[in-house]
Amino acid sequence: MSIDLSGQVAVVTGATRGIGRALSLAFAEAGAHVVGTARNPEPAAELEREIKALGSSFTFVTADVSVWDDCQDVASAALRAHGRIDVLVNNAGTSLPQARIHQLDEQSWRAVSGPTLDGPLFMSRAVLPAMRAQHSGVVLNICSGAGVQALATMGSYGMSKAAAIQLARVIAVENFDRGVRANALVVGPVATELSLASLVARGRDTHGADWTPPVPDDSSMDAMMIPPRNVANAVLNLCTPESVEINGAVIAVDRGFSAGALNSAFIGLAATGALPL
Repeated sequence: MSIDLSGQVAVVTGATRGIGRALSLAFAEAGAHVVGTARNPEPAAELEREIKALGSSFTFVTADVSVWDDCQDVASAALRAHGRIDVLVNNAGTSLPQARIHQLDEQSWRAVSGPTLDGPLFMSRAVLPAMRAQHSGVVLNICSGAGVQALATMGSYGMSKAAAIQLARVIAVENFDRGVRANALVVGPVATELSLASLVARGRDTHGADWTPPVPDDSSMDAMMIPPRNVANAVLNLCTPESVEINGAVIAVDRGFSAGALNSAFIGLAATGALPL
C-alpha cells in the first residue's frame, strides 16, 4: 500500500545522513514537503536535488538541536515556508563518545545528551504550539534498544534515549485533546556509519584499541543490521490517518531483537570473538 502524505510538512532532524536521509527521501516520495536540519550543511545540496527529482520540496536549516534558539529557528523556517507543521521526527543524536559511568566526564555527557536528549525536547517545544493551533500533528522520537536495556559504555546514550521515550509519552498525554499524537520508536541496530562507529567503540573497550569489526560483507552482520529505509517505512505508517489511535506508544522496530532474537544472534557472533560481549 502506497502512503500519500501530499501537502503535509515533515520536519526531520539529522536529515542528511543515515536514518534521517532515508526519512527525508521517504517523506518526499509520499508527497510531503520536507524541512530538514543538521549541523553540517554539506550533504544537504545533494539531498535537495534528490528530493526535487521526486517532485517534492526541501527546506534545509543548518542547526544544532541541542541549542534552544536553533530549534526555534527551524520551526520558524518551516512555518514561513509552508504555514504549518504536520510531522516532527526527532532523529538527530549520537552515541559517541562512549564511556563507563565511573569514567564519564561532563564534556562527554554533554556531547551525547545535548543532541540526543535536549534536542527532542527543544524541537518538540518549538513545533507544538503550531500543531496545537491547527489541532493536528505527529511527533515521533527515534529511540533505541539502549533506552530499555543497559549496555556497558553506553550509559549516556541509554539514559538519553530512555528520557526520549518518556518525552513522547508525556507529549501524547498532554496534547491528545488537541489532536496531536506522539510515539517512540525503539530501533534496533541500523546500517549507518554511526552504528558502525558505536560498535567499534564498544569492541575496543572490551578487546583493546586494536580490535576491528567483522568484514562488511559478513552475512551474519548483514542479517542483524536494519536498512535505514525500513525504519523510514515504519515512521511513514505512523503518520497516516489509519494510525490515529496509536498514541503514547513505544514501538519496537528491531526485527524482534528486543524480544530475544538479538541475544541469539549476538551470542553466535560473540563466540567467534567478532563482537564485544
